[in-house]
This record gives sequence, C-alpha cells and structure tokens, in this order.
Amino acid sequence: MHSLCCRRIQPDRVFPPPTRSCNFLHRPVRQGTARLPHSRHRQQELLVLVAAALHDGDIRVWDSLAICEYLHERFHEHYLWPADAAPRAEARSVSAEMHAGFGALREHMSMNIRARYPGQGRTPECLADIERIVAIWTDCRMRFGDSGDFLFGRFGIADAMVAPLVLRFQTYGVALPALQAWVADAEAEAERIEKFDRNE
Repeated sequence: MHSLCCRRIQPDRVFPPPTRSCNFLHRPVRQGTARLPHSRHRQQELLVLVAAALHDGDIRVWDSLAICEYLHERFHEHYLWPADAAPRAEARSVSAEMHAGFGALREHMSMNIRARYPGQGRTPECLADIERIVAIWTDCRMRFGDSGDFLFGRFGIADAMVAPLVLRFQTYGVALPALQAWVADAEAEAERIEKFDRNE
C-alpha cells in the first residue's frame, strides 16, 4: 500500500502538489494537521513546517517534486509527464520553476485559501512574478495544450505544481479570465470529499 503523509497548516488548507497527484492516481493520502498562529510574515517557517513524505513499502520519498517524480516512475501508464521528449522537458522545467521560483510572490502573497486580500501584496517584484507565471501558462497552452484542458493537454505534474499559485491569485484578487473560469468550474463541481467539505 502506498501512502502520502503530509502536514497541513490550518486554516490555510494547504494541499501539496503530491496530494493532487495521488488523488489523480486514486492513491490513499494520510494527512496530519499543524496549527500555527496566523501571520503573513512567517513564510520561511511555513516552508519548513509544511512537509510531505511518500511511503511505498520500505521506500520513503520527501520533497514535493521528488514525490511527483517517483509517482511518475511508479505509475508511468498515467503519463504524469508528457510522453514526448520536447513537452516533457518543458513540463519538467516549468514544474521546477513553479516549485522553487517566484520568491516575491511567496513573500507578499502568502498562502491562505480561505482569506481574501484583493489588491494587497502587489509590489513591482510581485507583479513581475505574476507576469512571468501568466507568460508560462499562456505559452504552454498555446504550444502543448491541444489535447486537453491542462497545461500540456492532459493532467500532469506541471498542473499539480501550478495549483498553489492559482489559489494565491484567487486569494489576492489577481484577475485573470482563465483563472476566473477555472474557479467557477471548480465551485460548480458536484463531487465532494466529505471529510474536507463537512463544515461548508
């Protein structure tokens, strides 16, 4: 049995990219909770405390991108990376940039899914990060998105790595037509995970 153990910050409901990948693969996810004081200035501490580890028998894999790579190798029939070399290389580069980049955005638009801070955090550096992210998304969809609704057509690791940034945009009111359509589709979904939706 495979299980993904991750620590979750409340009330932010942080779901690391490996959680989204495991859900896509219909693999069990075991989660714990860590409560921290509400603060937008403790980003480094949050980055240290939000952790995930995948356990597959005696194998333990940590770091979200490493977990996603392992899931791709273990369940290669699901093509979490694109099958062709060129889009696969692009998807890996995009995922690495989403995973480790955009420091200004992380600093000034910290993760809080439930809150709404429209217009806040928009430093010149943060706006440059947003412009770069939108350029990546637009380029991926134009060049590789013909076969489906995701960055490289079908759902993959790159989409899992992008999701936290999408949620930050929602929190801080970064108005992008595609984002607004994505959120509207998500809110209209009938499928629910009872343990996460019981208080709604």
